[in-house]
Amino acid sequence: MQNRRMKGRLLPLLFACACASPATVSAAEEASPPGRYVEVRQLEEDYGYSIWAKNDWFGTAAVAIRFLKRKNLRTEITFPWIPFPKKKGPKSGYFRLPRGEAVQLFRLEQKSPYWAPGLSFRFNSVECDPAAEPDDALFYYPLREDSWLSQGFNAQPTHHGPDAYSVDLVAPAGTPVLAARAGTVSSIARADDPDDPAGKIGGNTINVLHQDGTWAVYGHLLEGSLLVRVGDPVAAGQRIAAVGSTGKSKGPHLHFSLKACTWSPDLSLGYRTVPFHFRAAGPGEPRATTWPARDSALKRRDFAEAEK
Repeated sequence: MQNRRMKGRLLPLLFACACASPATVSAAEEASPPGRYVEVRQLEEDYGYSIWAKNDWFGTAAVAIRFLKRKNLRTEITFPWIPFPKKKGPKSGYFRLPRGEAVQLFRLEQKSPYWAPGLSFRFNSVECDPAAEPDDALFYYPLREDSWLSQGFNAQPTHHGPDAYSVDLVAPAGTPVLAARAGTVSSIARADDPDDPAGKIGGNTINVLHQDGTWAVYGHLLEGSLLVRVGDPVAAGQRIAAVGSTGKSKGPHLHFSLKACTWSPDLSLGYRTVPFHFRAAGPGEPRATTWPARDSALKRRDFAEAEK
């Protein structure tokens, strides 16, 4: 994502926001393709200027705008936007960008030819949909072999706050990990990438974007086991990796969660986990559809036993 401030006299400029970083899926395979982009382009027009955006990501993306200063300009918003909750300070909101389309966000018409126009605003483009609402889809159980729950919803030590609705499933290293729902691989984090903070904590991680704008997180995957790359479509039940213990982990297990992004008026991007239910039966063993928090206390000795 990108947080930029534009000020002073308007000039034609191009800003691009890198999306998911390239990632090597295994030692034997070539690196993942370059990340997609959300572009924000400022064009000079006969009447003044216009701001356009294009989304080349895998799903709906968004651009947040905060106007800081407008001088000798008449501004017209030309694409539907969602304002942030009204607070003291400049007007701000965001645009939801359809995939693969270039859209005009607003036009800026100079009021007086005798005064130079001036504009100052901030924008932040992100590869997710802050307005996404999870549907009622059920998820296939992501492990084919026997496993057990070591930490569930709203459990200590790590499943709280934005990560409250997550589960840790203990299974032997190398156990096949299956896609719980169809989607597109939107990003991959690598445990061995020193520049990737997500990989240091979650280890090798695959994020799969779903049709409703949410994405599933499959974490702590075994090194060298990833079978997909960024941009690949995956089917429900398809094998995508194997259970491992990469990142911040006490033993072999799969961290699984369902996430949606959030946005605040200061243009910062966050995320939240949302509750989900597994199907009673799926590609693997029949499973319960959910677990209450009281059954999900994590015991470090359980991980120690799983490593043996």
